Amino acid sequence: MARLFAQYPEAIAKTLDMADRCRFSLEELTYQYPEERDDASRTPQQTLEKLTWEGTETRYPDSLPDHVVTSLRQERSLTDRLGYAPCFLTVNSIVGLPGRATGRGSAANSAVCCVLGITAIDPAISDLLFERFVSKERREPPNIDVDFVAEHFVEDRDIADEYVVRRVQVGELGSVVPPCTWRNQPGGTRATDWRTISVGLIATDRGSGRSLSR
Repeated sequence: MARLFAQYPEAIAKTLDMADRCRFSLEELTYQYPEERDDASRTPQQTLEKLTWEGTETRYPDSLPDHVVTSLRQERSLTDRLGYAPCFLTVNSIVGLPGRATGRGSAANSAVCCVLGITAIDPAISDLLFERFVSKERREPPNIDVDFVAEHFVEDRDIADEYVVRRVQVGELGSVVPPCTWRNQPGGTRATDWRTISVGLIATDRGSGRSLSR
């Protein structure tokens, strides 16, 4: 750069000065969650614990198994230490909106997610490994996948989108979803589903370059 802009030595000096003043680090970026507490006197962790134990009464009206209590307390300790309660509260609010959404993936290893109604895997009859879902070594909030019932996909998704926009107070909402490709389609083509908020569900025939709305 010094050779290419030899006639502008002051510009080179300014470039170095600006570089020295840049102190931003990616570690400064953090997730920000909306306020989901119905009682400002409680912390997010206390709110999560309250909802959790209330959920056990619905999930296990007759008797709460001892090993489920152990799992809930272990998860409570880790989420409290890592400060992940706001993440659970936000997902819990979204899943509860249409009443037809459910969490899946590694979140199924969480007893807390089960009693909240986020997932349906019963920790009383399943061997759960919570560390697959949340671990202090990963150092990032858990990823909770949420599925909407196919028959109500668009309707329920729109309800969730409107809620997020209102709660987070943003002007626009975007979604990035990996495409799902089906091979061996009729005629030897391949079809790919691209799910986005703005254009809905589109099937793309990469072989011919055609896009078919579904």
